[in-house]
Amino acid sequence: MKFEIGDPFSDTPDEGVMQVSAEFVPFASPEFEPGKPDETAVELARVVDRGLRESKILDTSKLCIVPGKKVWICHVDLYILDHCGNLIDTAALAGLCALLSAKMPEVKVKGEAVEMTGKKLPMPLSGNVPINVTLAKIGDKLFIDPSFEEEEVLDCRLSVAFMQKGDDEKSLMICAMQKGEAGYLTTDEAVRAVELAKLKSQELRSLVSSKVNING
Repeated sequence: MKFEIGDPFSDTPDEGVMQVSAEFVPFASPEFEPGKPDETAVELARVVDRGLRESKILDTSKLCIVPGKKVWICHVDLYILDHCGNLIDTAALAGLCALLSAKMPEVKVKGEAVEMTGKKLPMPLSGNVPINVTLAKIGDKLFIDPSFEEEEVLDCRLSVAFMQKGDDEKSLMICAMQKGEAGYLTTDEAVRAVELAKLKSQELRSLVSSKVNING
């Protein structure tokens, strides 16, 4: 997690920016090679980004320093160091925990100048915390948290991100979803996958909240 001061997007002049990137370190897997991110790394970053962005866990309006001129750009950089399978859920949890535990620099605006104070501030977070769960389909079976070996033979996968608003454990709603690979899910399989993902997201949410102040 790192921060830099930059220009806002023209269509959101009073909002900061969050950017998610993923890099597959070559020693993490024989399949990873040095160089530009391939389509797998790009997809991973986009799926993680979508869950965080659509949940609105980060209040980007509070990343604005000077409307239309200067905003904070929050970089969520994901480095894959060991590939044992299910990188999507692993990276999503890592990105989430980074946001929940990070501090951002404090600045003061003096005329046209933006100066660092040397102090750190809590991240401007909402209570909408996304938990991503990925299921793999092999034949007529659904697997939660697929291993590397299972991913090698899966027909398709479905990643579902659930967010919880505030402290109500029952107020879960889907904020992002992504299907991967060429296979298909029947309507019944898709419904079952979402139900399983919802149950698993509650378990993961409990684990995260025991380590990090998940409600701000």
